[in-house]
Amino acid sequence: MRRNLEVNFQPNLKWLVILGAGLVAVGLGAGIAGFALQVREMFILVLGSVFVVAVLIPRESILRIGLGIGILTFAFGWRTLALTPDLVLAPFEVLIWGLAFILVARAIVHQERLVVALPYPLILLGGACVIGTVLGATNQGDWVKSVAYAKNVLLLVPCFFVIQNLVPNFETWRRFMYVAIAVGVYLSLVGLLLVYFPIVGKPIAELLSANLLQTGEFTRIGFPGWGPIAAWFMILILAIVLGFWDMSRNRVEKIMFALILGILGGAILGSGQRGAWIAAIAGLGLYICLNPRRIILLIAALGGMVLSLPEGSFTERLISAIDPRYFDNSAADRYDRAGNALSQLLANPISGLGFGALTYVHNDYLEIGVALGLGGLALFVAALVETGWRLVRTWQNTRQRDLGPMARALLVMFVMLVVEFNGAGFVTLSFLASTLWFFWAMAHQFTRLEDVSA
Repeated sequence: MRRNLEVNFQPNLKWLVILGAGLVAVGLGAGIAGFALQVREMFILVLGSVFVVAVLIPRESILRIGLGIGILTFAFGWRTLALTPDLVLAPFEVLIWGLAFILVARAIVHQERLVVALPYPLILLGGACVIGTVLGATNQGDWVKSVAYAKNVLLLVPCFFVIQNLVPNFETWRRFMYVAIAVGVYLSLVGLLLVYFPIVGKPIAELLSANLLQTGEFTRIGFPGWGPIAAWFMILILAIVLGFWDMSRNRVEKIMFALILGILGGAILGSGQRGAWIAAIAGLGLYICLNPRRIILLIAALGGMVLSLPEGSFTERLISAIDPRYFDNSAADRYDRAGNALSQLLANPISGLGFGALTYVHNDYLEIGVALGLGGLALFVAALVETGWRLVRTWQNTRQRDLGPMARALLVMFVMLVVEFNGAGFVTLSFLASTLWFFWAMAHQFTRLEDVSA
C-alpha cells in the first residue's frame, strides 16, 4: 500500500532519486543519440524521459503499459540499438532494465514492498555471469565483447523481477499474453505473405518487420525464410493459444483461437526453421500424451499444413541438416563449431573460458558451458528444472479447475523452450534472449499467481 511521503519519508531523498533519473535520461540520450537523432536512438531518449515521468507519476498502470510496449517490440526482432559493433541492445532488453530500475526507485521513494522471489539457481547463475564476464575479459582482452554476451544471460534476472511485480493475477497475465498473441499473428501473417504472395509480403516485411527477412547470405533451401526470433516467437505463442483454446467455453472464441492456431502453424512450417519444427514435434507430442483426445484433430491440422507447402520443400529442408545434397549455409560448419565448443568445454570444465571466447555456436547449452564451465551449465539446467517442476506441480493441482488447460499448455511450451536451446543462440543474440526470457518468466510467474496458487 502506498504511504504518505511527508510523514514516512524524507522528501530530499525523493528528489535525489528524481535527479538521478534525470541524469540517466540525459546520459542515455546524449551518449547514444549524439547529434544525429534517428528512430532507434530516439527510442533511447524517449525511454529516459519515460524513466523520469514514471518516477514523478508513480502508478503501476504506467509501468504495465511499458511492459506491454516491450512485448510489442518483439514485432521488430532484428532492429537493435548498437552502442558498438559488439555491444547491441534489443528494445525489449532496454525497457525491461528500465522498468526494473523504476520499480526500485518507486520502492525507495514511497517505501513500497517489492516482490523478489528469484529461484536460487537463477541467483547463483547471475553471480556466475559476473565471474564469467571478468574471466572472459581477462582471457580475451575485450571487456566490451565479454559484457555484450554476459548481459544477454543476466537479462533473466530483471525479466523475472519485473514480471513478478507487474503481473499479480491471471487476468493481468492473460492481457499481456493477448498482446503477445497479437504480435504472433502479425508476424505469422507477414510470413505467410512472404511464402505465398512475395510481391505483397516482401515490401511489408522490409517496411515494418526487418526480422522476417534473411540477413546477408543466410539462406534456407526451398524457403524464403525469416529470422529466428519470428519462428521462435510463433512456436512458443502457439502453445499459449492452445491453452486459451482449451480453456474457452464460448464457441466464437473457440473458432477464433482455432483460426489463430492455423495461422501460427502455417507460418512456423513456412519459416523453414528446422529447430522450430523439432520443438513443435516434442511439445505437441507431450500435449497429446497429456490430452490424447486431441490427437486426431492435431494430426489432421498438421497434415493439412504440410500439404499446403510447395512440393518437396519440407522434406528437403528437413534432411538438409544431414544430407550433403541439400546443404545450405544455415548448416555450414555447424557441426565443426559444435565440436570445437565441446572440446573447449572438456578442456576447461571447472571455470570455463568466460564470455566472448566463442562466436555463435548454435547451441546454448554448449555456449553456457564454455563460458561458465560445467558448474555454470549445471546452474542453468537447475533453473530450468526448477521452473519445469513448478509447472508440473501446478498442472497437477489445477487439472480439475478452469486454469488446468493453461497449466498443461505452459508445460508444453516449456518443453519447446528447452528443446529450442539446442539450436537457438541467446548468448550472442540479444533479441533472441529477450524473447525466450519473456516466455520463461511468464511461465514461472503463472505458477505464483494469486488465482493459481490459491
